[in-house]
Amino acid sequence: MSSVVTNFESTPKQVLRQTTALSDDTLPADSDSVIPPEGHESPPDNLQGNIPDKPFSAFNSVKIELGFAMLIGVVLWLAADSITADEGTQWLLLMSYGLSSMCWLILRTRAILRQCTAMKGTHET
Repeated sequence: MSSVVTNFESTPKQVLRQTTALSDDTLPADSDSVIPPEGHESPPDNLQGNIPDKPFSAFNSVKIELGFAMLIGVVLWLAADSITADEGTQWLLLMSYGLSSMCWLILRTRAILRQCTAMKGTHET
């Protein structure tokens, strides 16, 4: 079992030497890159900077609008006490914002569904 490297300023060559117990003359000349010891797997592709391909969703714009609606709703909830002191008016303000946001998102979702079904119908013929 190899010892744990505690010196964070070690060069890759020193780390390689410590983990594989090789001498200087057995290291290849270009061993400045860190080579994982035998038995260790390389990190997954998403940790190496490669982003896996995801299919495009037609609802991405609705997801963004939902995020904005929630963010504005939280800000409105925090500011409702400053806007009016009456609790009934605060409830009315928050409920009207919530209902209008819900209706907006429902209308947007239905419009996108209509577009998707219209496009699917034109591609099948």
